[in-house]
Amino acid sequence: MQRVTPAVTTLSGQYTAAPVNENIDFTRFENSYKGVAVANLLLKNPEITEGLKQDRTFIFSEPTQEWSAEELAEYIS
Repeated sequence: MQRVTPAVTTLSGQYTAAPVNENIDFTRFENSYKGVAVANLLLKNPEITEGLKQDRTFIFSEPTQEWSAEELAEYIS
């Protein structure tokens, strides 16, 4: 028998319950894509680095040209 989380009512009025293991797996996924290791892999993609060079906080501010994996991980989270 598989444990499930308490039922939740969706916007359509249906009751749903997700197995506990699926919730744990999703939480693990969320934590991993925000990590430094993933950010390091993303920085190896030229399209990502070019996009980051164009991103700026304000229209009058200069975009960051060089990103570290730690900075990108913080930016993603």
